[in-house]
Amino acid sequence: MRCRIRPISKSSLRLLSWFLCLCLLSACSVGPKYKTPAAPMPPAFKEPPPANFKENGEWKQAAPQDDRIRGDWWEIFGDPQLNDLEAQVNVSNQTIAVAEAQFRAARTAVRAARSGLFPTLTVAGSAITTGSGAAGNRAVLGAGNVVRAGGGTSYTLPFDLTYEADVWGKVRKAIEAAAATAQATAADLETIRLSVHAELALDYFELRGLDEEQALFEQTVAGSNRRSSSRWPASTKASCPPWTSSKPVHNWRQHARKR
Repeated sequence: MRCRIRPISKSSLRLLSWFLCLCLLSACSVGPKYKTPAAPMPPAFKEPPPANFKENGEWKQAAPQDDRIRGDWWEIFGDPQLNDLEAQVNVSNQTIAVAEAQFRAARTAVRAARSGLFPTLTVAGSAITTGSGAAGNRAVLGAGNVVRAGGGTSYTLPFDLTYEADVWGKVRKAIEAAAATAQATAADLETIRLSVHAELALDYFELRGLDEEQALFEQTVAGSNRRSSSRWPASTKASCPPWTSSKPVHNWRQHARKR
């Protein structure tokens, strides 16, 4: 008994190849998007809430906005000297300068990652000039014939165009990661800027308080000196009371009788 095998037609081979390609593509599909894991919230805090917790409308859930620009908040104090000092912080503070440089680098990384979605064109032009002076090369042939060979310039402009399709989502994932890093860096920049400005304001007001204490101390000392000078005679050699002097006490009493 003989078995005959029918040859496979071209259409069947084409369908089989397409089926294999689809199987390979499904096995190498792009992964799912990242989702922030849910954190379980406790029903209540350990500490007892205030008495008017429900009635007071000022209690609300925290919503941090680290990347938000807060503006010149120190102007509410109305101190021109403080405003001048705060304006110099953004220019001269090295901590803010480092944070700004990191933020610019993160934004540049986002643009560099996005460039992978587009084709790359490489061009390298060149020009070559040949020759040996104005007279050119000379070659003497038979019978006294002279042939002159002059110089010349040749130009070349080669280019290379390459493109890699983002089939597996590598470039897109790189863009998402770079964008998330840029957002985190922007939040860090604004947080550092707020901290530096707040620290300067605290130091400024603390210094102003110390200046007022020093002025009050100097006024107290000056008033005490005025009272001492008006209480004791100006002819005494020392401003201290007479009983602290090295002279006998009866000399001071004699002076008081003369007055």
